Amino acid sequence: MSLLLSHPTGNRNVREVMAALLRADQLVEFHTTIAANPDSPWLKMLPAAFRKEWLRRYYDIRNEKLKTHPSLELARLVLPKIGFRSAIRHESGWASVDAVYKHFDRAVASNVISLSIKVSLEAVFAYEDGAIVTVTQAR
Repeated sequence: MSLLLSHPTGNRNVREVMAALLRADQLVEFHTTIAANPDSPWLKMLPAAFRKEWLRRYYDIRNEKLKTHPSLELARLVLPKIGFRSAIRHESGWASVDAVYKHFDRAVASNVISLSIKVSLEAVFAYEDGAIVTVTQAR
């Protein structure tokens, strides 16, 4: 089976699913919003607390299988720290969690057709609140 897995933030459950799919050689791509590269030179310039927080977004997966869609998630994380809390207001802010999930879902869905042309994609595995467009497109 060839499968596309997606989740905006890569929680613990998603990481275990990803690891199992990689072991079974079934994962074609993993989509997320942000992924950290622990070898990035710029990472060493960050204060320790920021570096630790950023490295929570590290995924143990080869780069060619990892696809990121970072724009709104970066805005959601940065804007409140510089005083723009209204941008992340629940359900109404343009960089709210809801907006991030919807934007992410559309971005992943746009990759489904092009990926299906390259490989025989058999399934998508996505999570609630970030999947309706992806699943519809995969159908």
